[in-house]
Amino acid sequence: MLSALAAVLALAAPPDEPEIRYNGAFVGVGVFGGASILQDQRWESPVGGVVGVYGRLASVLSLIDVQLEYAWSRNDAKASGNVPADLRFDRHGLAMSVNLHPMFLSVLGNDWASFALAAAYAQIGLSTEFTSFGSDVEPQRDQDDVAFSLHVGAGIDVPLGDASGASAFWLGLSWRWKFVYLDPPRLSGVDQPNETNTHSVVLAFSYRYQSLNFWEM
Repeated sequence: MLSALAAVLALAAPPDEPEIRYNGAFVGVGVFGGASILQDQRWESPVGGVVGVYGRLASVLSLIDVQLEYAWSRNDAKASGNVPADLRFDRHGLAMSVNLHPMFLSVLGNDWASFALAAAYAQIGLSTEFTSFGSDVEPQRDQDDVAFSLHVGAGIDVPLGDASGASAFWLGLSWRWKFVYLDPPRLSGVDQPNETNTHSVVLAFSYRYQSLNFWEM
């Protein structure tokens, strides 16, 4: 009698809800690479490259998402004037960014598309830039400088496979506009820009530990 009653109650009970592991909180590390583009188009051949590594820490729903990174970029720019001239920009940057997720509630959809939509972000941050300038035409103009910069940008990350578990790999695409408070050395007889601001477009690959209690690792 008791066993029959237990069986009836078991059938009447609602099914267990699937466990939702990912809620926008994570700690992650990643690498990135892409194009670094000098903003002023008076620089001929303004497109260079940028690579780097980063770490990110985000709270539940990614309401707080902080990113720390190191990046190296190089631009081999040319300027027109009385004589041909080139100027190399080798730049090492240490940056901190805050990522803002306007669609953060989408993560509650608990599927691939919802996670990707919630991961879209706008970015603002600052960095310290260590820049080495070099010129084959006027090597006496070679110099090293340190400057601060501000940047704004936007991006999106998408999970590679099932992101509902405790960890996952993610792929990201982002754009950044960097304002560097540093003037390049002046080359003789050359009509060159007096700023080194850049746009960058990069792909990123990262690994995230995203269990709800990641702080108990």
